[in-house]
Amino acid sequence: RAWLSKLHPKQLALLDTFEMELRLGRLSTSSTAVARDSSTPYSHTQYSARDRRLVTGRTVELLRSLIGNTRWKNGAQLMMLLKGLGKELHAAGGFREPAIGNV
Repeated sequence: RAWLSKLHPKQLALLDTFEMELRLGRLSTSSTAVARDSSTPYSHTQYSARDRRLVTGRTVELLRSLIGNTRWKNGAQLMMLLKGLGKELHAAGGFREPAIGNV
């Protein structure tokens, strides 16, 4: 996080925005969708799968943007960046969403 804030503040802003949306539950709406349409027995699985695709797509877009626009000198720096991003996303609520951990 310190490395990103020092060298790549735009990418850190993207990460902060993603984490905030994740914490606020804006990336997964399965609970609200199920509450709206609880008449069908399979509605939870349909919305859950759609939400997971949304979260997975947004996570991949975030990682692609961060990795593509961030400079690193060797593979070790890239691995450090990826490990740090993984820890940040997990701490922001990724433990509730297995799709983020899988990405």
